[in-house]
Amino acid sequence: MTSENKGSVGSEKTMARFWWIFLVRGIAALLLGLTLVLQPEQSRSRMIQYIGIYLLASGILSFLWGFSVGRRVGLWSLAGTIGVIGGLMFMVLPDLGNPIEDYILAFMLGFIVLVAGLVHVFGGFRTGSDYGRILSWGSFLLGLVEIILGLMMLASPWVSIETITLIGIIWGLTAGIGLVAESLRLRKSV
Repeated sequence: MTSENKGSVGSEKTMARFWWIFLVRGIAALLLGLTLVLQPEQSRSRMIQYIGIYLLASGILSFLWGFSVGRRVGLWSLAGTIGVIGGLMFMVLPDLGNPIEDYILAFMLGFIVLVAGLVHVFGGFRTGSDYGRILSWGSFLLGLVEIILGLMMLASPWVSIETITLIGIIWGLTAGIGLVAESLRLRKSV
């Protein structure tokens, strides 16, 4: 067995131990997408808070995963930091009576979705300096969708709240399905 193959096998086994993190993130994303679909009449601040809850949970899980596998500080810490800060901002600002203008919301969400996509596409899964990358097609495809959605929002931040909601629905459902599928794939290899 070559060292490259050995790294891939070891890395896959390490990732498989944390299959549940992908499942929790996937369920949270699906709940976000489904909530936006099933409760379109909810107020704008409620939608912003749903997005904040998802981002916060995703950021915390990124930190949990990164620290638990002993990885060097890298993309996982960037994703965790942006998720936690973005999540808290989305959750707290509406309660403070500071309305977020639609274009600021679109820019913030576009930036967060773009960074998440870049992390999914370019981050790969490394589990320490002795292991190689494990390509996950689910993560790669999710990253491509996130990059496209993020660039769409950044290219035209003067979108309506309905457009932001539609992008949130697409993102939530796509991310949820991708992350749940990845968790099931990893679970099989435990």
